[in-house]
Amino acid sequence: MIRDEAIGACSASDFRTCPEVPGRVIRYLVLEQQPLVREDLTAAPMADGRPTLVAPGLRPGDPVGVWGRADQGCFDITALNPPPSPDEVFRYFQTLPLPQLTTQHQPPGDGLTGLPVIFYTDSPTTQTFTVDIRGFQVTIEATAQQFTWHTGDTTGQITSTDPG
Repeated sequence: MIRDEAIGACSASDFRTCPEVPGRVIRYLVLEQQPLVREDLTAAPMADGRPTLVAPGLRPGDPVGVWGRADQGCFDITALNPPPSPDEVFRYFQTLPLPQLTTQHQPPGDGLTGLPVIFYTDSPTTQTFTVDIRGFQVTIEATAQQFTWHTGDTTGQITSTDPG
């Protein structure tokens, strides 16, 4: 019988190592099962094949009988923890500390009426973040795709895909 590792009642034979497979999660598990009442008010037989009796008053889905060992060994559990979905990655992206780009202009100093002014940023327009999402290391690259310059005069906004 497997004992509880948290309370220190385990023996070394309870925990075994499994071969490592690149890109897969393989763990040694002891699989146990307990019969449940089916829709037709019967229950699956016990792990050892004995029939499971269903007491009156139990409903479908109620547990019946005792837990029994079904199997043990090294199992590929990769599918139990799938990689993060695009929506999950986007939720993490929304919490990242994206910098405000510093605005520059030429000629330097106060602008002169009637002369062209060049707006630009020399701040990094791409930031790379590595985040841990449920044990998966995810690299998020945030790149500015549009720049909007607010000139403060009647020309309004200037929008560009170029930082300068």
